[in-house]
Amino acid sequence: MNAARAALGVLLVGAAVIGAGCAAGPRPARPPSLSTSAAERVVSSRDDKPVDGRVDGRVDGWVWRVRLRPGQSLDVGGVDLRLCFTGAAPRRVVPDSPLALAFLSDGPRATDASDARGRPLVVDDDGIVTAGLPPRSCVAFGVDLEAAARLQRVDLALRLQRALLASPDVWLWRPRPWPPGVTGSLVIEGDDARALVALPFADDGRGGLLVPPSTFTLQSYGLFGRRREHVLERAHARLRVLVTGDPAAVDVPRLAAWLATAVDDVATPLGRFPATDGLLVAAPLSGTPAVLGGFLGRGGGLPSVVVLLGRVAPAGEGGDDRDGEDDDAPDEDGRWVLTHELSHTLLPPVVRGDAWLNEGLATWHQEVLPARSGRRRPDVARAQLALGFATGAQRAREDGLSLERACAGMDAHGAYQHCYWGGAALFALLADEVGDDGVTALVTALHALAPLDAPPRPALALLDDVADGKDEPPAAAAAARALIALWQRFRDRPFPETPPRAAAGSSSSSGASG
Repeated sequence: MNAARAALGVLLVGAAVIGAGCAAGPRPARPPSLSTSAAERVVSSRDDKPVDGRVDGRVDGWVWRVRLRPGQSLDVGGVDLRLCFTGAAPRRVVPDSPLALAFLSDGPRATDASDARGRPLVVDDDGIVTAGLPPRSCVAFGVDLEAAARLQRVDLALRLQRALLASPDVWLWRPRPWPPGVTGSLVIEGDDARALVALPFADDGRGGLLVPPSTFTLQSYGLFGRRREHVLERAHARLRVLVTGDPAAVDVPRLAAWLATAVDDVATPLGRFPATDGLLVAAPLSGTPAVLGGFLGRGGGLPSVVVLLGRVAPAGEGGDDRDGEDDDAPDEDGRWVLTHELSHTLLPPVVRGDAWLNEGLATWHQEVLPARSGRRRPDVARAQLALGFATGAQRAREDGLSLERACAGMDAHGAYQHCYWGGAALFALLADEVGDDGVTALVTALHALAPLDAPPRPALALLDDVADGKDEPPAAAAAARALIALWQRFRDRPFPETPPRAAAGSSSSSGASG
């Protein structure tokens, strides 16, 4: 087995690097996925009402018109926006990140059809004050994305050579309050401008894009700048694959093969990929490992997955297959990242403090699904799980927290490995109790509970829905009750005590199960 598997942590959340560092074991450090941090944060502004997070296809809200501004060293350095209200003006127009106030590049002004210059508007600590504007007004302002990208924060903007990845939190300022169920529309103006931006929004059928409420309750990502675009149609899904940077830095056929195998892995439980459409951004940066990290965004109506690449091995390099994995993929280091992130689409959103469910399942799946799909030997998957559980147990001894406290305070305590692998151990125990088919039935039932961009819910609420559902398959309900019991048993302990069989994974013919 290749000893070069190392800890990979380049995800920036807040101002700090988290998930960085190395430890004993083949995959010791799992960089925290934004699918359970900024990706599943809920807006709690005092001006806001709850939103339902669903796209209903109606354009009954506000309309943004966006023009791209070239940058000094980036293809797109900023955006000029004009936000028009279809009815009464809101109290404010705000960014969902307060840090974005620093990147307001042009003083906001109120405009109408007859006065493009308009009058200046006040900007306070919350955003642009629009209370008192007449109905059907517009607000014009600019956002400096190039300045935002200098912070290199995944939750705001991340520079990818001449392109940049930007969250709507920094540039798509929105009315506050945002009434329940309202879907807005966004129009990108300018010749060939659509070729420089890719957003996780569905077409509205009229030349614009739908902006659903989930844009402002769940994290998502847009790509600004030139890229190569490919379409991957696999497992009943159509994914737009966007590759940034120097064409020579990425072996696209090799990358495509890696993506295809990860999609096939994640399609195993449902018999299809969990989403029908999505964006996948592959961004070469620098560094020795082939894959530096990854994260998933759920907001906007389409899942957006980002993988940060370092050195991608050319075809044939390192192809001795000593660990039983396929050769048609980037170099071995970090190969698990894409399977892990895509696995998150199997579940509806889970609240941050209950990451033992969604991150635990994704961590378990990153090792199990390649064996089930036939591209990894079951004994390799079992060995990886055993080493992962050992790493999680060691982290639990070091941080001195119960599993529940580790998951609730992952960011404060840096207890990511403790929580992720602790959750994975619960799924190993569950598979030992109800079998592979029982776990698959549970995952299928959880997936059917809500859309991928629904509001996050507590883990036990989701499991209770399956356990108590009269229309749920008996195997799913039984597995839900068993997982609830396992959580209640181990939540106050440092780490689940996995018996030898669970720690090594089952020996079913379908491959390792945990």
